[in-house]
Amino acid sequence: MNNLRDVKLNIKPIVFTFCHQYVYEGPCRSGDPEMLTLEYDLAKAEKTFAKESAKITAELGDIEWFNLLEPMHVNTDDNFLSLPSLVEEMAEGCDAVDVYLVSANSRNCELALMLGQRTQKPMVFVPSLFPMPNITTAAMNARGLAESWGHLSWDDVRKRLEALRARKVLRAMRILAVGRFGSERNGSALDNFVDYEAVVDRLGVNFVFSNIHEFLDQTHPLESEKNYTLPGRATLNPTAEEMEEIGRITDELIAHAERCEIERDDLLRSVTAWYVADKMLDAYECNAFMGVCPDACATRRLNEERLTFCLCHSLHHGLGIPSACEYDGPAAVSMALLGALGHKPTYMGNTTHQLFQGQGVPGTRWQDEEGNEVEEMPANTIATWHAVTTPYMHGFDEPATPYLLKPFTWSGFGATLRCDFQPDKGQEVTMCRIDPSCTKILVARGTVAGGVGYDASGCSIGVYLHIKDERDFFEKQCQCGNHVPLVYGDCYDEVIMLASMLGLEVLEA
Repeated sequence: MNNLRDVKLNIKPIVFTFCHQYVYEGPCRSGDPEMLTLEYDLAKAEKTFAKESAKITAELGDIEWFNLLEPMHVNTDDNFLSLPSLVEEMAEGCDAVDVYLVSANSRNCELALMLGQRTQKPMVFVPSLFPMPNITTAAMNARGLAESWGHLSWDDVRKRLEALRARKVLRAMRILAVGRFGSERNGSALDNFVDYEAVVDRLGVNFVFSNIHEFLDQTHPLESEKNYTLPGRATLNPTAEEMEEIGRITDELIAHAERCEIERDDLLRSVTAWYVADKMLDAYECNAFMGVCPDACATRRLNEERLTFCLCHSLHHGLGIPSACEYDGPAAVSMALLGALGHKPTYMGNTTHQLFQGQGVPGTRWQDEEGNEVEEMPANTIATWHAVTTPYMHGFDEPATPYLLKPFTWSGFGATLRCDFQPDKGQEVTMCRIDPSCTKILVARGTVAGGVGYDASGCSIGVYLHIKDERDFFEKQCQCGNHVPLVYGDCYDEVIMLASMLGLEVLEA
């Protein structure tokens, strides 16, 4: 499949310079006669182009998800003629360009404006001593070309480009939605998107829908065309050879676990479900996943098949595939944008507020300053808990953290891969969630305060987070919904930049 991690932002640098054709002085120009010649200006322009090109490469060239195209040097003169032929020359290959990165150090605003009008591409201006970014962005905004931005620092430029890439990621996102009733209003997530078409229009995210029974019936090794749910059709049931591969993956998961407390046959069933989900992602050309939970549970099929989606989500997260529990579209999209901006796997769960703090919460594993375990939680602390952790929270290419393999259920089925958040105490996180109407987004910073549920079973692996103001967070969360995904690191500013590009109202908490 086309993994969202592979999406790159194509950046076309343009360096504008300005040369005077004649020797003269006036209100805009004064100096030694030798510095007023055309030859002097031409030499200066070449040096400027070389210097600016080197600066762009130094600032952005090592960022693997940015694709820097060949820089273009556009030299203008004091005839102030913005010829259409020059604009066409500048616009050549614009279909492959996602954003123009503009260095403008003199009087050449009109060409940048005309390029924006011609290509309708975003324009990011690098920091400059000259007022060209202010002039040009104001001119573009006044003409309805709002996607142009000036910046005070290269850090701001990088954040802007990260946000533009994240928007491209969302536009490349195609979610395989495995449901039961085929409706936004379902037992899994009533705070789901109200109107999927609005999501397509605003974010560019697309959805492909499948049925939970068709999915489950394809988790059994069968000959193609022998599936009774889809009789005579070629299906995605695993072959004998694929079952051998599934067995190898199962054994590898066991070998790398700190402990495995689930029977191999039951673990194999959950691994098979993940393997079939990946086959469906490939077949339907999708790169994200969401599946029903209570709706599927109520059919008793999961009980009969002895599996849950938990391990499927965990393995997806480690591969950079947004994968949402409970058929939660807003969570899936929020995970995609956080993953795109944070460049790490994300975690989702029930985001709850401990109104019973001080009454004793078994298993919270709070520690005081001396390291003694206590049960009372401090103020402005919330919890996010599910059973879909990944050992790669610190980065896709970082060493895996320890994990346990345990069943979700008391009777021993439904594999969960369980990681401990306790060692990450003090880790900064960024959280966000898009609301059901796809018009608002909750954005917050937090710090890991502790972990819970590592040795437990069920939907209980939790991370406790210190946040700025619990009441403020709660009131804004009530506008957006339950699961508020998180990613390690600080990409708060980038989320807000992206929200502005998408026309989302930002609820900062």
